[in-house]
Amino acid sequence: MKSSTRLRDSLSGALAAGLALGATELLAGLIASVPSLVENLGNWVIDNVPQSVKDWAIATFGTADKPILLVSIIAVTLVIGGAVGLVSRTRFWIAVVVFLVFGVIAAAAASADPDV
Repeated sequence: MKSSTRLRDSLSGALAAGLALGATELLAGLIASVPSLVENLGNWVIDNVPQSVKDWAIATFGTADKPILLVSIIAVTLVIGGAVGLVSRTRFWIAVVVFLVFGVIAAAAASADPDV
């Protein structure tokens, strides 16, 4: 496979992941009862990481710790989307499985929030 084809497949996967995140954030902004999945996942991470990791993040990033966490969630999602785009060209079922797993993770994180 040519490197330009691999780059295209990777970018397609990352774009699809970004569009999915954007759609969920748009819905969260338009409909009050729909939670922000990125923010809820960030809250879940904050609630479940060891205290030493929280202390390190606060000491390292100060008051920017949560925005950096949210940007990191988005960046990791885009990287995973790129990897899925690359491998799903020949194994489309992997894209379906990853999509379902991300949906379950996001739903679990959202349902763990008592305000949802």
